[in-house]
Amino acid sequence: MQKKRPRSPQHFAGLPPLVGTSPKILILGSCPSVISDARKQYYGNPQNHFWDLLRSHVYGIPRVNLVDHYAVLCQSLTDAGIALWDSLASCDRQGSSDGSIENTVLNDLTGFLAKYPSINTVAFNGASAAKYGLLHLNEGRKSTERWKVGDTLCFSRSGTKQRVRLVLLPSSSAAHAAMTREAKSAAWGTILRDAGVQN
Repeated sequence: MQKKRPRSPQHFAGLPPLVGTSPKILILGSCPSVISDARKQYYGNPQNHFWDLLRSHVYGIPRVNLVDHYAVLCQSLTDAGIALWDSLASCDRQGSSDGSIENTVLNDLTGFLAKYPSINTVAFNGASAAKYGLLHLNEGRKSTERWKVGDTLCFSRSGTKQRVRLVLLPSSSAAHAAMTREAKSAAWGTILRDAGVQN
């Protein structure tokens, strides 16, 4: 019987950030899935629980078809004070598996936070997003001073202070089956509420 040859890694480039004028929370993924990349839509795979999780806790997100009404959904997020981006600007990966990520280029999260001082929470959507997001935030820092999930970053900008909590969301991916949908929803609801997002 002939063995299947492993798939060659594909190159994926991240989507531009989705952000309004005064975001409260930045939700970071790792890198778009194959389907999201093809559609150029955040969480474009209908099996991903992302949009359903937000609908459960954020007022004003309509129950409409993602493919046909993506712009409406994006507007409802930014109106609620939610920004979306990914930890990776680009990477090579086999399919949609984060376990095969290599040749990474990190997004400039520090610069993004400086541009949007209204952000009080960075929420990593799953462990891979946290891994690569923290790699950027900890560049140049001593091992004893590295940020981790649960910490609060403090920045002084033009005489004002910005405090940003780093939190971990249970991955919205359907592949993350270690938690029930109900448990995921409860965790997401708590983090969104603590960030001051309307619900």
